[in-house]
Amino acid sequence: NIYFRVCRLERETMSSRVLLLVALACVWQVSEQFTCTAVGPGYTIECSCYYDFKFGREPGTSVNCRGRGLKYFPSGFPSNTTILDLGMNSIYDIREYHTTQYQMLEVLILSDNNLETFHTSGVQEHENLTVLYVENNPALMELPVLPDALLDLNIGNTGYVNKHKDDLDLHPYKNLEVPDSLEWLTIKNSGLTKLPTHLPTALTHLRLSNNSLTEVGNLLDQDFLKELILDDNLITELTGNPEISPLVETLSFQRNKITSVRPKYFNIFSYLTELNLSNNPLSYISPQAFQGLDVLASTDTRILLQFMNNPYLTTIAEEVFDPFLYSNKQYETLTIDLTGSAIDCTCDMDWIPKVVAASQKNSPYSVQELSIIGTCHSPSSLSGRKLNSLTVDEIPCSPTETPSGGGGSSDSNPAAIVLGLLLALSVIGIVGYFVYTKFAAGAQAANTYEAIPEAGGQAQPKQSVNMAGLKGDGYQDN
Repeated sequence: NIYFRVCRLERETMSSRVLLLVALACVWQVSEQFTCTAVGPGYTIECSCYYDFKFGREPGTSVNCRGRGLKYFPSGFPSNTTILDLGMNSIYDIREYHTTQYQMLEVLILSDNNLETFHTSGVQEHENLTVLYVENNPALMELPVLPDALLDLNIGNTGYVNKHKDDLDLHPYKNLEVPDSLEWLTIKNSGLTKLPTHLPTALTHLRLSNNSLTEVGNLLDQDFLKELILDDNLITELTGNPEISPLVETLSFQRNKITSVRPKYFNIFSYLTELNLSNNPLSYISPQAFQGLDVLASTDTRILLQFMNNPYLTTIAEEVFDPFLYSNKQYETLTIDLTGSAIDCTCDMDWIPKVVAASQKNSPYSVQELSIIGTCHSPSSLSGRKLNSLTVDEIPCSPTETPSGGGGSSDSNPAAIVLGLLLALSVIGIVGYFVYTKFAAGAQAANTYEAIPEAGGQAQPKQSVNMAGLKGDGYQDN
């Protein structure tokens, strides 16, 4: 019987590699589900099994024994088991013989158990094992020797990592022997204050959410890094020159303490397709944040820029997005998500309706489809309006001004400015005339004198004085 099954797996719980492997077993099936039995000391528990078909090898079996209350590592599953999910149980001990019975094992999930010991050679000899998840086992103080084939490792909130939160070193001869070929590394909920050192050179995905990092740190040696997730940390500012590989495609800084993004911080990430700065106290993004960025997109590239739920972000300059709008490469979509941010739909944001309108008519932009998501927070007359539904005429040019009904023009502003200038010129003219008349009268009085008798001579004739012009200025007619 051919049928579909939907496995409810969260992205934050499993990497896309695991999702792909599990999908082979449970999303598209060409066989019926069957029951398999977990056997332990004094108990048997039914689990769900599926045939796992994969090109290049014999069919295997995917076992889902998640949340069954297991206290011991079970036996009894088919020997061709390739995916074994034992998460959310109470298993406390892993021995070498537990896993050797499943030599085809590719994915082993032991998350959210009570693990205290994991024998050092428990998985070392599994040359097919590519995925190992042991996160959320806070009593696990020693991790096993990892197989060389391992590609995806999740060790967050283990006792071992928590102990080394300030100095976690992944060098083979230091804290933990991590194969240099590892591509995915997830360390969450571990209180890390610094980046782990000696990260594998082949690393492509690094997820360090829910830690205590205050800065991004130096990742320049990770030449192949494509995804960096630093959600739920203590980073306060994105400034200076980031020490991150320019090949990164996904950057996420959700729920940090970031207040500002400084000029040119993102200008090296030419392959960036997803940036998330949501849920921060972000109030300022420099118009030059992406200045100099050369977007190296392809025709099917979709770019997502998220600035959601930032309560202090009221405006954002159009220049921030110029490198995406005027790229040398044509690409498919650009989505700017401002949902939940306190956008003030006044003059500084009138570029939104202009850009949206231009993108719909003979677009001058390099993106085929532009979407700006979110609503106005202020002014009150536009509160709740969708950003992509605004017109230029509706945008008031003062936070206190309300637009005329139905989106009237804001021509009253220029008229008020002209009237103010005319009044100012009139006042200046009146004051100038008054000062001039006083000055002229004073100068005339200074040139008038009485006749003064000279020795041996007669008095000089008295010149006439316009007394009427002086009386008002404090002079008396004697």
